[in-house]
Amino acid sequence: MADVSEALVLARCQEGEQEGFRQFFDMFRGYIYSLCYRMTGNREEVLDLCQESYLAIFRGIKTVRPGCPLKPWVRRVTLNVCLNHRRRWMARIQEEAVAWIGHLEPGNVDSLSGIAGATQDGPARQVELKETRDMLSRAMEALSPEQRMVVILFHQEGLSYREICDETGWPLGTVKTNLFRARKVLARVMGDYRLGSGGGG
Repeated sequence: MADVSEALVLARCQEGEQEGFRQFFDMFRGYIYSLCYRMTGNREEVLDLCQESYLAIFRGIKTVRPGCPLKPWVRRVTLNVCLNHRRRWMARIQEEAVAWIGHLEPGNVDSLSGIAGATQDGPARQVELKETRDMLSRAMEALSPEQRMVVILFHQEGLSYREICDETGWPLGTVKTNLFRARKVLARVMGDYRLGSGGGG
């Protein structure tokens, strides 16, 4: 299929054309999936969140002004869907995260001791990198929905503070506070990881 402009896809969707919705889906499904996965870290939840995001997007598509770029609007709608989902389940997630972080306190890092002997080369290094990625993924679960959103927008989407304010409707101070607190949580968990891997020799 030849490339189709966003403006044409938007116009077709706003006219209710099925071809427009199909083109929109092809254009943004990968991005929407990526956002949902980064917000949840749970592949089992991603497909449901994608479906919910598509419904919210197609319900609101007529509110988009012609000529406006679609990606920021798609991101805003999708992240709001994910944020509401995270808020609904935050109590359960926090309980799991707190319990997990408790296992990383000094003196209780047996589950990580195998990383201590990893070298910088070969399969051992790959194992170490995988452990680090898994650790970061779990650390993200310890964040509040708002903190997680700011981390994604700032560090992964590359938005500035002001752009995040525009995206979320939050004051600048709220954005900075959420990012500061999120970094503290991530640094603490990753710091505990490094302490554990360094003390298992």
